[in-house]
Amino acid sequence: MAMFSDEERTRFCKALEQFAQQGDEGAWEVAATILNQAASALEQIVRGRYPNLPAAEVEDVVRDTVCRAIEQERLRQLWEQYEHEAGPGIYLCVVLRGRVSEAFRRLAARREVPLNPEMEPEEDQEWDIPAPCQFAPALDDDVRTQLFQIIRQCLNNDLDWQILYLRAVEELDFTQVARLLCISHDNARQRFNYLLENLRNCPELVQFCQQNALI
Repeated sequence: MAMFSDEERTRFCKALEQFAQQGDEGAWEVAATILNQAASALEQIVRGRYPNLPAAEVEDVVRDTVCRAIEQERLRQLWEQYEHEAGPGIYLCVVLRGRVSEAFRRLAARREVPLNPEMEPEEDQEWDIPAPCQFAPALDDDVRTQLFQIIRQCLNNDLDWQILYLRAVEELDFTQVARLLCISHDNARQRFNYLLENLRNCPELVQFCQQNALI
């Protein structure tokens, strides 16, 4: 079972829309509640990916991640940028990455742990909400949006899209992907290999990439 069910992802986007467009506080509470439910999964990811981070810091990172993720201005920006394509799982991962980065800098300043560039995220990207356009950062917005839509249509599965993002952009290994999405390691690996094959054999995606000089 994934971290967020299809029903939860749908409810999240609907609540996000109501809050961003109408200022509905009740809709914001729905979105915040859905994000809060992922705290334990986020903690497992941090412990697995950053074993040098002290337990107290892990708890602080996860708590801070959720608190920042449910901030109203951030949720408004998420809707403005991606509307119904906004995914709660990917959104949380990017906010988490920024909080982990801050934790390593804080600990290094206190000399509690070495500032290891291989362990710390390269930069704080919490405001840079992820979208498929990160696969091709030189494209303009319209082309990026089209690329996003084609990839989603080719995959035809939100779980596969999350696996693709976490592997290709966040560079998580299959164990970390499986832990975050609450699926087995073998399932994550097999789905990733299968989705890559689907994308390679997707005529619409191949044609689009050729037309835009992506391949």
